[in-house]
Amino acid sequence: MLDLQDKQNHANVCAAGYSEYLESGISYTGIKNNSVLWCAGILPMWEGRGHAWALISKHVGHGGMIYLTRFCESFFTNCGINRIEAHVSPEFNEAIRWIELLKFKRETPEPMRKFSPTGEDMFLYARVN
Repeated sequence: MLDLQDKQNHANVCAAGYSEYLESGISYTGIKNNSVLWCAGILPMWEGRGHAWALISKHVGHGGMIYLTRFCESFFTNCGINRIEAHVSPEFNEAIRWIELLKFKRETPEPMRKFSPTGEDMFLYARVN
């Protein structure tokens, strides 16, 4: 039901068990007019540390992104997790702008090589509350 943006194909969403894995943490879905616009959440790593993720539809639109951004900002501020990490492709400029808008700081000056399930390089970002 989620028509992913092209630059999120590395997410390997169709892999067996991936959606169940994401649902094992805290997860939310944005739906409008029976269309899934985004799914996002945090996977717990240990107490006080989590990994943020987001899968966003190519049809999310400007209003959908504004809502998602406000939702994430409020959730990250109030979730009680001290350190939230995220991985972002160095080739995905829109995602880099968005994660920095959400007050995440890049912790790796150079991308982590061959980090994603499909072998893509990734930056490590973290938000410390």
